[in-house]
Amino acid sequence: MHKTICIIDDDPILLFTLKHQIAKINQDIKLVCFKNGKEAFDYFNATVLEFPDVIFLDINMPVWDAWDFLNEWKKIKNTIATQIYILSSSINPKDVQISKKYQCVQSFLVKPISLDTLRIILND
Repeated sequence: MHKTICIIDDDPILLFTLKHQIAKINQDIKLVCFKNGKEAFDYFNATVLEFPDVIFLDINMPVWDAWDFLNEWKKIKNTIATQIYILSSSINPKDVQISKKYQCVQSFLVKPISLDTLRIILND
């Protein structure tokens, strides 16, 4: 099964770890990574005909945070099939509540993501 996974996070350690874990699960997954929401949005809005199957989206990033990205993402047509998972280092109840306002957000995950959780997400 060929999937495209997007990671939007400014933490190089998380990026390295998540890339490594994804490769353990499935070598055929295409990965695209961005350091902030604006960079990712500009890429998908301007150049992509196919959107990723899954996006892992950090909340706190420079330029655009998760909420900035999601507010613009929902305006793009044909993104409905993309499953978005919010990533956070802490569980702020306010952030969890805000994430529930977006239909595209599947779940709120606490960093680091376990290999078992990642397997479940990628094998859906």
